[in-house]
Amino acid sequence: MTPAIPAKKDILSFLTAHSEQAYTPKEIHEATDVARGSVDVVLSRLEDRDLVRHRGEYWAINDAGDIEKTLSAMATARAATDRLGSEDPDWGSGIDDSAAQE
Repeated sequence: MTPAIPAKKDILSFLTAHSEQAYTPKEIHEATDVARGSVDVVLSRLEDRDLVRHRGEYWAINDAGDIEKTLSAMATARAATDRLGSEDPDWGSGIDDSAAQE
């Protein structure tokens, strides 16, 4: 599991729980304990996926229904990784790709 996954989950969970308000990256950092230097990066990535929005330096959650689905999918992926182990980048390196192309 990459360190960014818990940060995304923490920020999404916080903003979802406080959907009536917008927060600065500093406030999000203080509320979630996500590293201050990571908050801006995570928020930008979440914005690229239309999960959060911002005006000026204030950030807020987008549609909470979509966020709940995303958080649920992240929890399912984490449970699968915990149960099955992380992905092995060398898996399949010996498989002959030509058979799949026929």
